[in-house]
Amino acid sequence: MATRKPKSVLDVPVQFGGVSIGEDTGRVAVKIDREQLNIDAADEMFCGRRLTGRIVVVPSGVDPDQQEMFDDNDRHELKSTFDVKRFGASRKEFCAGLTFALSEIDVGELGHFAKRSGRLIVAAVAELPDGKDDVEG
Repeated sequence: MATRKPKSVLDVPVQFGGVSIGEDTGRVAVKIDREQLNIDAADEMFCGRRLTGRIVVVPSGVDPDQQEMFDDNDRHELKSTFDVKRFGASRKEFCAGLTFALSEIDVGELGHFAKRSGRLIVAAVAELPDGKDDVEG
């Protein structure tokens, strides 16, 4: 019997921006085209939220809307819990910073995300715990 992947809360193409690494946490900037999500849904999904899911880089020249039909050699993925402490909007896009505990990921994969295209796949959304400025790890 075939197994089915669990349904995602959100699965959208994104543009990754800069990647930064701190002592205990890392951060990846993401931009999402407004055509993918309305402002109310984006606010509810990102503003002060803790997301559980994954980010995936697509190979150069591949449309991020293409659903994972590429060779595993070109696949770069991080599964983690991401805190979103800052969310922004412009006429064309939404932006957010995904902050995560370095202890939860393969740090060697981070460099593959800078200035690339890919997907943000969110399996669960929760509010950030009150008074928490950092991801617990």
